[in-house]
Order: sequence, then C-alpha cells, then structure tokens
Amino acid sequence: MPMPMRPPAWTPPPWGVRFLLCALLTLASAYDALATLELMSRGLWAEGNPIIAPAIEWSPNFFIAWKTMAPLFVGVLLCVWTSRFRPIWWLLCLGAASYACLACYHVYLLYLFVPPV
Repeated sequence: MPMPMRPPAWTPPPWGVRFLLCALLTLASAYDALATLELMSRGLWAEGNPIIAPAIEWSPNFFIAWKTMAPLFVGVLLCVWTSRFRPIWWLLCLGAASYACLACYHVYLLYLFVPPV
C-alpha cells in the first residue's frame, strides 16, 4: 500500500510578490533617508540611530547609500530564505510595514506639521 504524500509544510509566495515587497522596503528606506536629511536641513530633526549618525558628518551621499543599501541587502537575503522558512516571510512583511509607517510619519512631519518653505 503506497504511503500518502504529505503536503509541503510551507509554500512561499511567488517571486514576483517577494520582489515587490523588497522594492517597497527599498523605496521606503530611500524616502526615509531623504526625509531625514530634509528635516535635518530645516533644523527639526536629528538622526536617532547612533550607528548611522556619524555617516551624516562624512557625506550626505554616503548616508543615503547606507540607509538604502542596508535594507536592500537584508531584504534580498530574507527573500531568498523565505522559500525555506515561513517565519522569515513574516519578518520581511514586518520590516516593510515598519518602514512604510516610518515613511508616513515623515510625510506627517514634512508636510502636515511643518509646511514646506
């Protein structure tokens, strides 16, 4: 008698969905970097992350590259691991949602709280 086949434990979302989530994460982190620089130029904000704060003194371009490329690298790595581990998918979704909330907060600070000059 043949053994019944068990369904796979985890069927990851298609690569297109994972790619779109990584793109959202990257765009939101790039907007976070640009909005942080804009708020700092207005004198309303200081970078709260003690690891990345010295990068602003080195160069604004380095700051933007670091704030954009680090989440991109982590997002791509998590997308690859998503095919094997289900919790990684939820971690990736949580990271994208966190950056989206941070981007909305920057919109509030830039355009609703302090009107553009």
